[in-house]
Amino acid sequence: MTPHSIIFFSLAFVSTSSWNQKQNYVWKFGHTGAGLDFEQCSPEVLTNGINNLYAFEGQSAISDAETGELLLYTDGYNIYDATNSIMLGGEGAGMAVTMTQTIIVKKPVSSDIYFVFTPGVQGGLVSSVIHPDAESLNYAVVDMSLNGGLGMVTSSWNILIDTGACENLTAVYHSNGIDIWLIGHEYGSANFYAFLITSTGVSAVPIISSAGPVVYTSSGDIPGNSNFDAIGELKSNTTGTKLAYTTYFNGFTCLADFDKSTGMVSNPITLDIDGGGYGVSFSPNGQFLYFSVHDVSGTSYMYDSGGSVIQFDVSSGVQATIQASKTVLYSDPLGSFRSIKMGPDGKVYISQAVADLYLDVIENPNASGLACGYLHNGIFLDGLEGRWGLNNAIEDTTYCVGQAGYFDEEVDNIVVRVNSGGGTIDVGIGNSYMIPMTFVISDMTGRTVLFGTFWNANNLLDISFLRDGLYVLSVQKNEFDKQVKFVKG
Repeated sequence: MTPHSIIFFSLAFVSTSSWNQKQNYVWKFGHTGAGLDFEQCSPEVLTNGINNLYAFEGQSAISDAETGELLLYTDGYNIYDATNSIMLGGEGAGMAVTMTQTIIVKKPVSSDIYFVFTPGVQGGLVSSVIHPDAESLNYAVVDMSLNGGLGMVTSSWNILIDTGACENLTAVYHSNGIDIWLIGHEYGSANFYAFLITSTGVSAVPIISSAGPVVYTSSGDIPGNSNFDAIGELKSNTTGTKLAYTTYFNGFTCLADFDKSTGMVSNPITLDIDGGGYGVSFSPNGQFLYFSVHDVSGTSYMYDSGGSVIQFDVSSGVQATIQASKTVLYSDPLGSFRSIKMGPDGKVYISQAVADLYLDVIENPNASGLACGYLHNGIFLDGLEGRWGLNNAIEDTTYCVGQAGYFDEEVDNIVVRVNSGGGTIDVGIGNSYMIPMTFVISDMTGRTVLFGTFWNANNLLDISFLRDGLYVLSVQKNEFDKQVKFVKG
């Protein structure tokens, strides 16, 4: 076969791959109905939500993967439909009081079924007076084909773990690109758990990995009696190969590897954030980690004890080097910072516990130190309150159309240019490299969508079959491997 036929042969196989492009476009969070809509890439502030929303943490929303239109969301207690009404069967179908992270995922190979996962409050602290299963990690099932397309909760309080789960909760795509891992951490141990979600449902038995510090708050006074280190966020990078978490009181903080094939967590690297933690996010390129930190030395650490947002460069994989890279991006002696979330626009957003009429924004999170462009009070929520939580979701694998800086990229004299309309890309290879060279184009889950061979210094590739989004081109020969990112759309 000619090189052309190799390329187009591969297209026949990859064009049918599953895609999740716009599922994180609408965020619903806060106490008085705030939200963000990323349909136009630059986020539009939403003010049409529910005033006096039940909880102030644990928000999660999911949108239609093709249109970006809101489907359902939860405040951790109720499940709501796209009209901001409690969904049929959705009242009290989640948890209660508060928890850091809930998450909604679509059932693999299904067009209508969604799972809403909610952890127990503070390691199972909440009394069963609220609900007999209130101390558990559990999930509800939503069928969006019912109630005229607004959805209905068909079952709830399906228990995965009886007690002892932290409030940290995230999800990662399996290496097959279809199934999903639900990942959390046990309270009182060093164990991660990973439940596999497939077309048949949620596995009953998790994969257990003992990696990193034991997450536990010593008994005595309010922090210990309240299991405060069960609070905190757990996130993955965009490729699902790294995990990071932090905890609220002792600030147990850890970076680790995740195997998307087996569900195992390994190679933990503990980090010192010098305080209690709450929010965490990777940068889009995975090189940097961001944490929100607060002072726990006084008695007012719940809200106004002083806080900061910090960055680590994790690219070395060496604990001492990562720790030495710690940079304080912004601090406020009277402010507190909470959830951190990467947006579909490639920026990172931070909620505030005090100045909750605003979100902070990291404009260029792929940049080192202060070059990342930290913007305090970067988004005004039009007078609504944001509170602690932001929209927890599977980390986006693509970015919205219009993001500057990704259309023409050059790495080590390898240039990728997306042509008008996004149907083709030009790939130029510098004279210092010997051709032929193989290439692989992957989406941000790591799935191969196109492969072949470059036979010339200048090459034109047809990418018209690809959905709009962020991709990585790898150019390879022997031990040589260079990656260039580009956006189609």
